[in-house]
Amino acid sequence: MRMVDKLGALVQLLFEDDENLLGEAEAECENWFLSEGLTFNDVILETELPVIDLPTLDDYLPIDQSWSSDSLETAIADNDDANINKSSSDAPLAGRRKRRPKAGLTLKKKVHAAKQARNRGEAYNTFSGRLVPARTLRQPCTALCRLQCSARFSPQERKSLFQEFWSIADHKGQWEFIAKNLDILPKGTCTSDKGDESRRSASRRYYFWVGQDKRQVCKTYFLNTLAISNAWIGTVCKKLADHGCVNEDGRGRIGNRKKA
Repeated sequence: MRMVDKLGALVQLLFEDDENLLGEAEAECENWFLSEGLTFNDVILETELPVIDLPTLDDYLPIDQSWSSDSLETAIADNDDANINKSSSDAPLAGRRKRRPKAGLTLKKKVHAAKQARNRGEAYNTFSGRLVPARTLRQPCTALCRLQCSARFSPQERKSLFQEFWSIADHKGQWEFIAKNLDILPKGTCTSDKGDESRRSASRRYYFWVGQDKRQVCKTYFLNTLAISNAWIGTVCKKLADHGCVNEDGRGRIGNRKKA
């Protein structure tokens, strides 16, 4: 076979899609060069290669379509852009701000914890951030007290009464404790010479139970032992006057209101 024919056949094989044929062509080319004592450059210089028509994009188009090479390239580019846009839309945006965790539950827990600490007489922070100190025993009445309260209670008994009251940790239970140790009696005979009617409609007597022993104390000793204000007494008296008993604490139980 002539050199030109062999080289032309070799080039034809090089343009085939089958990788096996391409490998065979390379092997045949190498063997032939060695047998002839030539190199590939010698063959190229001495041989005039045939003109071969290379396949174009139009050759690979389906028969029922009449697209041009430019149209196909445009379609391929559009398809690539669509795939890029789809992948970018599926991925999270780099500039998107992360959703913050809901603070409602955390705030609700903080308010509930502050309420429980307040009911136990412990220190707590208000909604505005102000620190309210813990409840502590206050000074008892003086030695000039008519009932001599300090002489009839030991410091340990007084501390036990304080701890018993605040260990209830519930407003309703604490109101019931006060009501159990409070007697409301009609006021006595007025001995004042003034004609003005007194605003006080009843008298109050305060007691503490030590075991089975009920001991009367003055108002100062009662309030300072429990570390409460006079408003607690007023609330209990009002509930007893209106309902005859200490009803449930209605604070915070308004419910959902209709908004205009």
